[in-house]
Amino acid sequence: MSSPDSNRSLLTTREVIDELFTAAKTGVTSDVLAWWQPDGVLDDITLARRFAGHAELYPYLDWYYRALPDLDFTPARIVVDGDLAAVEWAERCHLEGPFDGLPADGRELRLRALDLFGIRDGKVAWESSWYGDGWLRRRLSGAADDQEIPPPLPRGPSWMVRSGPDRRGDASTSESRAVIRSLFAAAAEGDTEGALRWWSDGGVLDDVTIARRIAGKDALRSYLADYYRSLPDLHFLPRHVLVDGPWAVVDWAETCHVAEAFDGVASAGRVLRLRGVDVFEIRDGVVVHESGWYGDGWFRDRLEGAADPSIPPELPLGPAW
Repeated sequence: MSSPDSNRSLLTTREVIDELFTAAKTGVTSDVLAWWQPDGVLDDITLARRFAGHAELYPYLDWYYRALPDLDFTPARIVVDGDLAAVEWAERCHLEGPFDGLPADGRELRLRALDLFGIRDGKVAWESSWYGDGWLRRRLSGAADDQEIPPPLPRGPSWMVRSGPDRRGDASTSESRAVIRSLFAAAAEGDTEGALRWWSDGGVLDDVTIARRIAGKDALRSYLADYYRSLPDLHFLPRHVLVDGPWAVVDWAETCHVAEAFDGVASAGRVLRLRGVDVFEIRDGVVVHESGWYGDGWFRDRLEGAADPSIPPELPLGPAW
């Protein structure tokens, strides 16, 4: 007779994610860890901290759930590609316990998040996690809550049933992969017009990290030009590319330098260790929407003004794809 754990190795990636997020919604840490490999590693990119193994994961998750007890982990989007999965979610919640230097003052947090998972033998082997927008905007610049914050993602019908974006044909997936390949090739060269070739005229980009929404090609042209000019040696080489129908998720990392001021960061030639993830929606051969997160060393520097050896190491750059 096989054990429950051995049966888990037969589960699909989607089934593991469904079970993991069902457990996460209960806030019971032990139930969540039951879906993690004993040597699993979680990189919290927002806090620039790494947690390895159940002994480190348990206090981190317990801390997280106690601080945000009304956080609802209902996904807005799930993208699965082989043994990789990306889950995008959004929520309004309240800070009821101390968390990463923030006092337990009951403030409302407007979070948008992306979690990227690697699954092995029916359990999570690793996770990289990005979250923020209104929270990080306040921490980074002290701006008021009425800043233009991208709205929460829509909650679809029961996410436990595959529907909508989770079921697409192979042709759509192939087209999306080709668009992403061309878009990132242009981005790697800092080619604004080349990148815009792969955007729809009414395309919308939510930069969740700096809490800005950029809509339409004229606004995108200015934003991308500033981005590429400020970080001229940023190469955007992906580590993981997940594609499922019209949805594509790209995980990338880079060490680069600030050549010109960007979002309040002075152009002092400082080194930035960036880990980023972008979620794209592709229709008719062009991007109609992107949500982008990036950070780690940059945010550690901006939040606390000091180097921190606990920053997750930069991801290795694979061969030119």
